[in-house]
Amino acid sequence: MYDELPTPRPAAGFHQAIGTQRSLLARRAYHLAGEFGTRTEPEQLQAVPQLSGLVAASLEQLHVAEEELRVQNEELVHARAAGDLNLRHFRMLFELAPVALIVSDSYGMVIEVNRATEELTGRERGRLLRKPLVGVIAADQRRAFRDGFSRLHVTGAADDWQLLIDQLGVPVEVTAVVRRIDPALGGALYWALTRVRPAAD
Repeated sequence: MYDELPTPRPAAGFHQAIGTQRSLLARRAYHLAGEFGTRTEPEQLQAVPQLSGLVAASLEQLHVAEEELRVQNEELVHARAAGDLNLRHFRMLFELAPVALIVSDSYGMVIEVNRATEELTGRERGRLLRKPLVGVIAADQRRAFRDGFSRLHVTGAADDWQLLIDQLGVPVEVTAVVRRIDPALGGALYWALTRVRPAAD
């Protein structure tokens, strides 16, 4: 679920710009060298400033392209570092949240859970991941859960959904809030389950 951020790579456009400038410089040098062979010595001397100017201009353009590449690489490194920090913060908040948090795919397969989910369901993480979420619902409530889950494909959200969790044979009432994270990511669902406390006498 939480994939590592990609390693920054130089933009192809800058590589192309540098390559273009180098090729242009080589062609100009080759062309002028050919012309020198057909010119008299005075003509060659007159052409030296032109050659120097072309070389200087090409080197300057090459330097600019390389500098832009260096700056962009630094920006990508900084962006990666900031993204890594944000990801670590999110992981910590997700893991230590006081309510049970679950991420499932659009078919109801569990992708990620936090510690509170392990405590609520009485199951270790390894017994929850890559398993159908319906498996932690009390047996006599599973048909109603599947009906409600089907409606999520239309609504994309649910508030105050009353569910009955099977805590290894002990029924536990919870209230679920469900949100679709991002349809572009395959319609993954984010679940927040809060245990219903019995009313005080």
